[in-house]
Amino acid sequence: MLVWISAENVPRPADDVWILLARVREFLELGRLGTGGDSFSRLALNGWLPEQTMLSLVSGLNPVTLVLWYMSPALVVVALLTHYALARTLLENEKAALVIGSLAALFFLVGFGSLSFDSVLAPSREFASYITEDKFVARYVFLPVALSLAILF
Repeated sequence: MLVWISAENVPRPADDVWILLARVREFLELGRLGTGGDSFSRLALNGWLPEQTMLSLVSGLNPVTLVLWYMSPALVVVALLTHYALARTLLENEKAALVIGSLAALFFLVGFGSLSFDSVLAPSREFASYITEDKFVARYVFLPVALSLAILF
């Protein structure tokens, strides 16, 4: 259900994802980031832009199509798998990790119905709607993987 929601979700016109996609397209066409007059900006340091640009270049898809139709559902699945992997690493039990992963998916699905965007700890629509943005990829994909690796090593 979360994958379907993420695939059918179209960001609003004022959302940050459109600015990010414009920067990805600019980077794809020019080969460099046009940061305006300042050489030190968040976009110049954003490591997610070259990755999206390379995925778009390799796949031959438009960055908008790639992010909205393919990348968003794939990242939702990967995020749920990273939560399962973290639980599997912590608990060392597959059945318990499956229950925890299922409860996490249920939590994200129930949280999707809430309209509050004010809580940092309780994700609402951001999981399925904004998963392609760099800060949410770091929160839902890279952080559980980093925690799992830290526990293992």
